[in-house]
Amino acid sequence: MASANISNKIDGWQVNMNTCPSSEHNAIDFLLKLNIDTLHRKKKFTTYRYSNKNADWSTFCNQIKMAMEKEQLTTKNIELFNVQDIDNYVKDITKVFKHKGIPKTYIPWWNSELETLNLGVIKLHHIIQAMKRSRKPLYRVLLERKQLKQEYLDDIRKASTEHFKEFRNKQGKEDVWSLTNRLLKNSPQPVLPSTIRVTPANFTTTSKETAYVLLNKFYPNDTEDDTEKQKLLRQSVYYEQNTSDDRFFTEEEVIDCLKTISPNKAPGSNHLTADICFAFTTIYKTATDKLLNRCFEISYFPKQWKIAHAIIPPKFYKSDYSDPSSYRPIGLINVI
Repeated sequence: MASANISNKIDGWQVNMNTCPSSEHNAIDFLLKLNIDTLHRKKKFTTYRYSNKNADWSTFCNQIKMAMEKEQLTTKNIELFNVQDIDNYVKDITKVFKHKGIPKTYIPWWNSELETLNLGVIKLHHIIQAMKRSRKPLYRVLLERKQLKQEYLDDIRKASTEHFKEFRNKQGKEDVWSLTNRLLKNSPQPVLPSTIRVTPANFTTTSKETAYVLLNKFYPNDTEDDTEKQKLLRQSVYYEQNTSDDRFFTEEEVIDCLKTISPNKAPGSNHLTADICFAFTTIYKTATDKLLNRCFEISYFPKQWKIAHAIIPPKFYKSDYSDPSSYRPIGLINVI
């Protein structure tokens, strides 16, 4: 309907079947808020907040250490935590990541010569601006900047090409482009749900109705028409099981578990990918192990770890995306 730049100005859209009764297409009514001055790009509903590509993990660990000590999170007596203490501790640690982020390293083919040329171009730019303000002749400086900039661009192109050749030579039997081309060719374009069929003749007319239908389809409320087996299963969670207690986790088990989780998997609502959690745990092995075992000991799971970021993407290769069954829900939970 509208580009991402003006989508925030459109409000209250709905399908109006009475505007053009003779047409095979239905009109859409909406309000255009012209009193909004700023234009915002469409918000991205992704759980990726921290880019872990080319991350400088050594600097990151040092920053986390300083932040943990500043917030006095390293002196907590975790073995005596109650339910509220556990929730607060998990929340405080998550805030540490939000304030620090992930430091970046330079791109792989960057070198000291490129850095020197880059600083030279920037310095000449500042000189030119100063000479403009003092109305001094610029021809010689502009020529020098042009030559230095061209040298800088040529060296960037050369370094990038050499790095790509090195990457290409490391590839196996599969051609370097075959995987990329196959994904681009076979992956269908994402289809956003606009109207959903409620009955064979009725469709949703607003975005809120569409959201309600999808939520009711995939996350229905509990009903009283449970089978006897389902009722017994629900009641069994309130009974204490007569079984032996499992042994506590060890630090090695926690580290090994985090190693098996791919850092490329989408994170949950706290935005922490597996490699971020792994880097934190390698610093605070004992604290992480004590926290997990304390949760285990008092039979409590922190509230933040129960929150799932639910998305409902379309299934591939469906012919009718107005059918709710053409979508599937995915709940993204936190790594730790």
